[in-house]
Amino acid sequence: MSDLFDLDDNGTVRYLGEPPKNLQEAFDIEIQKWQYIASNPYIEDDGRTETCGLCMLYNNEETVERCEGCPVYERAGFYSCVGSPYSEVAEAILASDFQAVRRAAGKWIRFLTELKKVTLKHVRPV
Repeated sequence: MSDLFDLDDNGTVRYLGEPPKNLQEAFDIEIQKWQYIASNPYIEDDGRTETCGLCMLYNNEETVERCEGCPVYERAGFYSCVGSPYSEVAEAILASDFQAVRRAAGKWIRFLTELKKVTLKHVRPV
């Protein structure tokens, strides 16, 4: 069970917390989201940018360039996490293949966890 995420009546993941204040919090939110989904793979929609901790910092109405500065964008080179393991998760959700959702969510969590370590090693605390 998660205090930060739940599902609405349509099977869409909702984020219930406050927006992240920094990159550490953004990664933590995003990893917790996918841990929630891996435990509850019977979803219709992952909530996309509205539930993504990193998007809350790098892909919102206040950002000038969509995804600019996002560590996933910097690594994958494409907007909206295309070219990263997220693409596999999105395909599994669209196909309603819940076992594939669980597997792909695990792969995405591992990717995010490693990216968090590498990225935060080079970021000075505020």
